[in-house]
Parts: sequence; structure tokens; C-alpha cells
Amino acid sequence: MNNTQQNKSINKGRPVYFSYARNSIRKPEWEHISDCVTKMLDIFSEQNIEYRVDVRSIGSGDKISDFEKEIGWNSEMVILVISDKYFRSLHCMYEFVQIKQALKKHPEKRLICIKSDNVDLSDQKYMMELEHYWGDQKQEYETIDFHHLRSHSETEKAAYKNGFYLNEIRTLKSFIDNYKLYDADNLTPIINEITDYYANTKKSFLLRIQERRAKFAKLRSFIIGYMLLLLFVGSVIGLYVYYSTFRDRIIIVDYPDCQENCYVHNEEVYTTITKYTVDTTYTTLYFRSINLTDDTMRRVEYDTVNTRLDRFMATKSYPLLEIGSINNQKLPEYYPGGRGATVDYYMKFASIGATDFDFLTDNPSHCIYEIIERTNHEIEKKWFSGWVKSNPLCLTVEHPEYSQGIKNLYIKQIEIRLLGETALIFHMINPSTNDTTLFSPNECYIVANGDTLKCISANGIKLLPYRSIAYPKSSMDFALFFDYVDYFNNDSIDFVINDSTKICGLKLRKRNYSTVENPIVSGYNFGGANVTKVEIDSTATVIHFRYTNSFKNNPIFARASQRSYIQANGKKYPIQNASGIAFQSGMTMIPPHSSLDYGLIFPPIPPETETINFVNTEFSREQTGDQRFRALIYLLGSECANETGDTISTGSFGIKLK
Repeated sequence: MNNTQQNKSINKGRPVYFSYARNSIRKPEWEHISDCVTKMLDIFSEQNIEYRVDVRSIGSGDKISDFEKEIGWNSEMVILVISDKYFRSLHCMYEFVQIKQALKKHPEKRLICIKSDNVDLSDQKYMMELEHYWGDQKQEYETIDFHHLRSHSETEKAAYKNGFYLNEIRTLKSFIDNYKLYDADNLTPIINEITDYYANTKKSFLLRIQERRAKFAKLRSFIIGYMLLLLFVGSVIGLYVYYSTFRDRIIIVDYPDCQENCYVHNEEVYTTITKYTVDTTYTTLYFRSINLTDDTMRRVEYDTVNTRLDRFMATKSYPLLEIGSINNQKLPEYYPGGRGATVDYYMKFASIGATDFDFLTDNPSHCIYEIIERTNHEIEKKWFSGWVKSNPLCLTVEHPEYSQGIKNLYIKQIEIRLLGETALIFHMINPSTNDTTLFSPNECYIVANGDTLKCISANGIKLLPYRSIAYPKSSMDFALFFDYVDYFNNDSIDFVINDSTKICGLKLRKRNYSTVENPIVSGYNFGGANVTKVEIDSTATVIHFRYTNSFKNNPIFARASQRSYIQANGKKYPIQNASGIAFQSGMTMIPPHSSLDYGLIFPPIPPETETINFVNTEFSREQTGDQRFRALIYLLGSECANETGDTISTGSFGIKLK
């Protein structure tokens, strides 16, 4: 209930809200918090200032969460009473998030900050202690048994959704520094600021928003009335489009957002979801399992009876229909290569008709919860006679070129969705004989036109304080997600770790080139490497390869040849750079029973070119000398020499582009 003298109040209908932590009999040092608020309420009553505070404004049937949202979104002025207890309270931090979000959307909102105890936000030790406090809360919540053996309150669920306010604590000082901080012992300046504001502001910004919405509603009603005239024609066209296209669409989501995208079989197998697809017939999940045991081979096990999918808050389950290996290969009986070896496979279920669901078994520790479609997804549509891939307003750069890299860490792909997120997809190799601890550091970010965009989430790798393991002689793929990069005004970006380690000059090739998927290749002679795609534009020609190591126990070390070139219309174009594989120095390891995707970058070729010839390495008699040249012919075979016998080539084949 508001103060009694509402008819004479200086801010009638525009109350001041309080956000504070109540006192506690268990901690006497917190008792002064309510004293501070009580003093202000007494002054407000004397000064005829309307207010709303939880202890007096919430009825017996009202929800506290509704009032907490009201503080953030329906208030014109908020008094924030800063205290140690405030920053340890689930309810207070939820209020704080609502206030921050509302301030970001409505800068006109007034926030008055009062320091009610000796909290020092510049004290790094105190701030780290607050981080540890919320980190412990998060870890306790995410403990499997704790998470599933009891139901949670609304504030606990909100805290989980907001990352247990770790980011709010880390940015707390910079946020509070934007506002004047008053002392609770001297309330006169606060009262003066409040009375001056209401005296000089005759109309609330909330009222102005309501008036604009009312005008918009009238305009919208007029437009709707006009559009009803065209509704019948639009319905007919919409039905036609639906039955000819969207009925057969497939949604493809790489690196989906999940709640802890992993499960472990008896501390022997680590499994993650790398991709899923949804169409009108099936929901298909793609997995990668890693053997965690020692180098002895262990049997591959799958729960084909109790595995199922389930919608959030739904009762119907979708049982497993089919399990199979990627690339139409049979699932192996044992993991190839022992410890660190991987198996890629898929599980197919009946179409769940949605992109958010749980992957469940009878063992809770083998489940993956809250699988959610992320922004950068792809849609395949069956359009008349063929399949067409569509990713509207999204820039995808596969195997980008960059000027400076990190050894054994390659960026496979960049995805930037308009007004959405930016994804960097990595391929990491551990060539050593020891485990390597891997994690995404807090200060991991990308730089575009001087703007710094920090990492907001990850898939396939854990964020600090949690860590992942890269096993000896193995590789792993993972994705990091950042805020939107304006790719219309950026030709390149930089990826930075802790201000020291960098991948610089990542070129954002725009989609103005022609692309040939799985081109026809003739006279192929390039070992375990296959051409998967050719991209051509006005700045470069990129040939994408996949090099497969079929050995079960031995790694392969490879490097792009600096002697490589392509030939188009009788003209040679020498290699300029490589992406995803060592080029000028070092070697790239391809672990046993795995593949390496990479791109070789050449100068642009004429757009009318129909075929090109690729040569990996070429030796001339003049360069090598007669004796070594004859040895090469004996070693490689005379069929690798040209007609005149002056040069010999390896990895030479033709690629049809049109």
C-alpha cells in the first residue's frame, strides 16, 4: 500500500520504487539495511512522495516475481540500496537484472544508488569472493543428483537462466560507476534530487510510451482493416508455398545450444552432440564419442532400447528408430586406436516437430537436457525438382584465410547471421603423447573495426571454470559464439585470447562467388585427399580438401606444398595461402582413423572457366638436375612426366567446374 497522502503527492501516479535486501536476525551486521529504507519511507510520507515497496505493496495473493518485474519495467524511478546481502540474494539479483535490462532499453529511467554499508566494489578480493559465491551456487545447481531430485523455485530457475549472475558481478563496478553513489547517512540530497526531478518532469516517459503505442495501435488497426481485403489471395498463395516447399524442409543445426552437451558412460566414454536435423519425418542427432580408457581397445556400447527424445513439459516420448555410422560405414565393434579414439554416429527418431527437446535414457547421467536451436542454423528446402540450401542473411566462410595463426589450432568456418550471433568453428590437434587441458578463457574475444566482442557461449568445449581434455594424438572440433559482427562494413576480423595469443586478419569472403560442391574430378592422383568443394570469386579461388587417415594406430603428418598451382585456360596460378593445414613451416597431424578438412587458396580465375587442372608439386629437369630427375621418374613412375619428359608432377588431376 502506498503512503496515505496520495491526493496531495508531488508524484501522483508516478511512484518511486525501492530495490533493497531486507534485514536478517541471523546476521546483525545487516540490520541497518531496513533502517535506511524505513527512514526514507518516513521522509517520503512527510514530503508527500508516492512510493512502492515490497513489504507494503504486495498483497497476500500476489507473486513476488511479478513485483520484481514491475520494479524493473513499470517504474520511472528506482532507488537501489547497495549492500552485501543484496549481492547474495536470488530475489535481489533478479530485480537487479530487470532494472539493468530496462535501463538499456529506456535510458530515460532514473536510478538512484545508495550505499548502505561498507561494501567496496573496487576491492578485487571482495569481488572475487562474490564470484566464488555465485560460482558455488551454479555448481551446486548443476550437480546431476541435486538438479533432478528436487524441484526448484522460480528464483533458482531465473538464476540458472541468467548464468547465476556471474557476468552481472563481473561488470558490477563499471555499471555502478555510471551513477552517483549517495551515502545512507545523509538522505537530504536524495530527497532534493527526487523533488527536483518530479517538479521539472511533468510527464513520465512511461506515459509517452503508452501514447505512442496508442497511436501505433490506431495505425495498425487501419492497416489490418486494409490488409483483410487481400487475406484470401494471400492464404491461397501461402498454402501453395507451404505444400510445395516448407512441407519438405529440413532444419540443420550445427553445434546446438545444450545444457552441458555431454554425458559419460561409467567414466569410459565422453559423448557430445555435434549436429541435429529436423524434418517432417525424422529427428536425427549426430554424436561423437571419445574413448576415455587406456590404450586397450574397449567395446562400443549403445542403449538402443531405452533411448528416446522428449519435449519440454510434454508427456509423449519418441523412441529410437535407427542407429548408424556416418558416411554409410558400419559401426565398429571396438574404438579404433584405444584411448582418445573417436566414433561418429547418428540416432534417428520420429519427427518431434520442434527444435527444442531432451535426449533421455533410463540413466540420468547419460542424458543431454534442453537441446535448443541456435541462431546460425541452415534450412534445406525441396523446391520443385531438387534440394536447395538456404541460410538467409547469413555469411558463411569455410576455411578462411588469415595472416597469423596459432600452431595446431585452425579456424574451420566463420558464420555471421544478420543481427544474430557470430560463430567461429575450430579444429584443434593435440600431437603430444600427453593429455592437454583445454578451455575457453574469460578474455577470449574477436575484434572488428576496433570493437571488442567477448565470447558469450561455446559448444564442444567447456567455459571456465570448467575444463575439457584433448587426448594424446587426437583432434577435436568446437565452436565459440560472439555477438554480431557487421560483415557489410568489415573485410576481416581478429580472434584474440587473453590479449596475447592471436589469429589475425581473418578474411570475410563475401558470397559473390560461384560454388561447386563435390565437383567431378578426372585423372585423380592425390593420395588420401579428396576435393569436396571449389569456390571462385573476384579475389580468390579456393579448393577445399578432406584428407582421410585410414590407419588405426599411426598418425599422418601433412603440409600444403608451396609448389602447388592450378592451370586454367593455359595459364598457371601459383598457390597463395592455405587454411586448416600447415603451409610455409611445420606439419599438421591427422590422428588415426580421422579426417582433416582444409583449403588451398589461389588467385582468381576467369569466371567463364569450365575446367581447371590442379598440380600439388612439380619438378623440372633444369631445377633438380639430370640424376635426381631420373631418380624421381623411377620413384614416381613415367606416367607422372609430361610429354616432353622435362617435368614431373605429383597430385595432378582435372576439376570440372561447369
